[in-house]
Amino acid sequence: MAYAAYRQRNAPDGLAASWLAVSEEDAISPYLRWPHENAGAAIAVIVSRPRSLLDLVRSGAGQAVLPCFAGDLDPGLERAGDELKSLRHTQWIVTNSEDRHRRDIRTVSDRLYRLLKSHADLIAGKRPSRSF
Repeated sequence: MAYAAYRQRNAPDGLAASWLAVSEEDAISPYLRWPHENAGAAIAVIVSRPRSLLDLVRSGAGQAVLPCFAGDLDPGLERAGDELKSLRHTQWIVTNSEDRHRRDIRTVSDRLYRLLKSHADLIAGKRPSRSF
C-alpha cells in the first residue's frame, strides 16, 4: 500500500501549500499522523474523519496524504510530490481460522484477493495512464 500527498489539479500555490489533517486523537494510522509529524505548522484544517480529507482536497482547500489508489484515479487531483516511501506497508486479508474454510467466507476471501491482485500496481503507487 502506497501513499502520497495530493492537491487539487492546478491549485493556486497558496492553497496547495496548506495541509489538511485528521485530528491527532483520530490519527490512528501512520499516513494520518504524517502531517502532524512533518508539516504541523502548515496544517490549515483539521477534520475528524479521514474521508473528509478527500473531499477537502478536491475542493482545493489544501493538500493531504492519501492512499495512491484513491488519489491517482481522481482526475481532479495531482500528486504534490513523490510517494512517501516511509508510509508504504503490506496489506493483509485476515480471516478467523475456524471460519476460513466455510464456503461463504472462502468465496468472499478469494474474490477480495483477486480484486486486490488485479489492482496491485495501483495500490503500490504505480500511476495509471490517464485517458481523461
